[in-house]
Amino acid sequence: MMKELIQQFAFDYERDSDGRLSVEDEQRSIHHPVVFLFIGEKCSTILERLAEGNDMEWNNARAVPYIHVTTKEAIARDNVYSFAWELPPLDKKSLRPEIHRAFLQTKEPLIQLNRLIRRVSGHLSQHGSSYSSVQTVNLAVVTQADDPLNVLLPELTLLATSILQESYKNVQIDLYVLLQEWQQEAHSSYAQALACGFLRELDGYQQQDYHFSAPLLVTEDGIELPVEHTRGPLFNLAYVLGDKDEHGVLIANQPERQSRLISKLVLLKNQTPSPEPQQSDRYNRMQFWRSVTTADRKPAYASAGLSRLRRPNQAIAITVLDAVYKRMLERMEDPADIDHDWLRAILGLDAASLSRRVQSVLPEVGSLEEMHGLMSYERPYRQISELTVKQAELELYAGSAQQFFERHFVERARNGLSLETLGQRLRKRLEEAVVADDRYGLFAAYEVTREAEQGKGLFAELQKALRDTGSQLERAKLELADFYQQPAYTLELPKLGWFARDKQRLQQFNRELLTQIYGRKYDILYLELLQTLLEAYRAALYEAHQEYRARVERLYDFRKLTGDIATDSVRRASADIGRNIPEYYGTIVSKLLDSLEAKYGPRFYFSERFSLQPEWEGEGAKSWLDRFTLFCRTQLMTQAPFQQSFEEELLQRTNVMTEYGNQEVLTRGALFAELFRRMEEEAAIRVQLLQFTQKHRYEEAYYFGDTESEWVRYALERDRELHAYKLGCIHQQRSSGIEKVRLMGGFHLDNLQIYQIGRKYYESYQENGYCFHPEHLAGRKSS
Repeated sequence: MMKELIQQFAFDYERDSDGRLSVEDEQRSIHHPVVFLFIGEKCSTILERLAEGNDMEWNNARAVPYIHVTTKEAIARDNVYSFAWELPPLDKKSLRPEIHRAFLQTKEPLIQLNRLIRRVSGHLSQHGSSYSSVQTVNLAVVTQADDPLNVLLPELTLLATSILQESYKNVQIDLYVLLQEWQQEAHSSYAQALACGFLRELDGYQQQDYHFSAPLLVTEDGIELPVEHTRGPLFNLAYVLGDKDEHGVLIANQPERQSRLISKLVLLKNQTPSPEPQQSDRYNRMQFWRSVTTADRKPAYASAGLSRLRRPNQAIAITVLDAVYKRMLERMEDPADIDHDWLRAILGLDAASLSRRVQSVLPEVGSLEEMHGLMSYERPYRQISELTVKQAELELYAGSAQQFFERHFVERARNGLSLETLGQRLRKRLEEAVVADDRYGLFAAYEVTREAEQGKGLFAELQKALRDTGSQLERAKLELADFYQQPAYTLELPKLGWFARDKQRLQQFNRELLTQIYGRKYDILYLELLQTLLEAYRAALYEAHQEYRARVERLYDFRKLTGDIATDSVRRASADIGRNIPEYYGTIVSKLLDSLEAKYGPRFYFSERFSLQPEWEGEGAKSWLDRFTLFCRTQLMTQAPFQQSFEEELLQRTNVMTEYGNQEVLTRGALFAELFRRMEEEAAIRVQLLQFTQKHRYEEAYYFGDTESEWVRYALERDRELHAYKLGCIHQQRSSGIEKVRLMGGFHLDNLQIYQIGRKYYESYQENGYCFHPEHLAGRKSS
């Protein structure tokens, strides 16, 4: 649980930092209205990530509606309009055709979709003032190639287009096809066959002679109207975005990066027009479309790549958490010295408290007088005096005196000790007096309860007290045994005179006998009770120490956990972006904590003001971690070192010398070169192609960043040296990072590696009775 909470803290910090920096960044506005149409369940995650990212980066993002046609549960979001279509069980062999048939034959889904899209059109109208132009609307359609629901792609696209055209003069439609080339599931061959079938259909939709007509518009009175598409490609641009780049490298964090890429492509197309109409480095939709359209007029597709340099906020957050916890643990390991006389008195372990505890349950010594009323047997004094003391007691009382002492003294006293709750009381006092005191804490309690023969610990002191008590008890028992063996006549009796009667002498003897025997047994009982009490305290201390040891071990386990997570998060950050995170932020945290310790004291962590004493029981652990992470966020991560721009922070961190002094200072030029190399690698086009001739390839690239930034100026200059493609920069005041979008187009369906691989599965499944296309498309072949 703790690991998940730590990772959530890092994620929240990254999200909040991105949001804060995005507020500081100059947000872009979408010039024309945009509607996203997501088809199928498999792109649900992309939808959520895209909407979240757009909210942070577009200042009119709340005006952007998202339509989601799915067979699963709807996404709960204000501007997401979901149509969750519950399909009956369908035959896998004819899944796509049956979905298409069910959609057209069952009128209710069509009626609901008409209502839904009209609500979306109303949403755009209500937010019309958020856009600088409402002459054109961009419909961005997103689907995953192997999602069977995309069999409805033309119907859903053209229904949305038809309704939007009632309010807008022009609707521009772009398609974003997501490819999942890397398959883990056992049914990956079926998924590839589905993807291949969809791509073949798409090739048909993009033909120059493609046309469509179907009664899809439904009025509130149930009247059906045709939706028509005259001859021409269905989509202005069809982007194909895979989970591998053109070099075959699998893209990590695919949903996040694909959603950002789609967002940037939509932003490129919907920028606010430049005040300089002749500016040649801006993205021009028509120019790109003409450039990727091949002379043979075959359907041509585009793809793109996105690289993004941002501060590794998750690694930074966990590193800070680890550094703060390490310092706090060091302070816990060094508590103030405890006054042991005070502690013993608080816990009831000093001699006076122990004596009072025993005496409180032991009947008063004067109660022994009650034994003198015990009935004794009549024996001649002379006969008794010739016996030993032990024999005399047995002769006179036959065990009744011992029984009386056991019942009225021993049992009563032992029952009164109440040892059952002693351990709980001891731990409660330790918690209140030591653990909860910010001067001492858990480690002090751990040390004073440590089991050791030597030292200042309570356990050692109890051991000594037990040894002393045991010695006294042994001597007292030996003295009693010696006394029992003495001749009875040696007991000193008051002088009664020569003429005292034998009965009077026997009475005096009985009194002296009981007084001396049971006076000694009373003392022995006191020592036995004290020994029992000390042993109970020793056991309670042992149990308390085991508890404290377990808590201390959890402290170190948590330290290892934070260290491991921090190390892993830094490792996952690339070598250049993640350079020196522990060294740099460890130093910053140390300085900030030094300042807080100077202000509040070195053990301020455990004061009532901050209350950072770790807890591990149940919900207490989560509550403590919430307090601890809140402390890191509010007391440290709001300070100036955490507010630097991307470039400033990276350069400062890159040039921090390690404690071993073996790291060379990286110059600004060297750093920029490293960053540029990384951006080049990450901006690789996200699709694998085969048999693709260079003469058909057309490319453009655009940076998103501050054109006044030294790094952006360097990147633009370096890019122009290496590439001949059109290059531009979308100016934004950005402190959070830099992004680069690379566009490429002009390839055909046959050039796609996934299509070439999937075709063998597609054809084999068809030969085995599988049908992938609706009846009106079943005979069509892509050109």
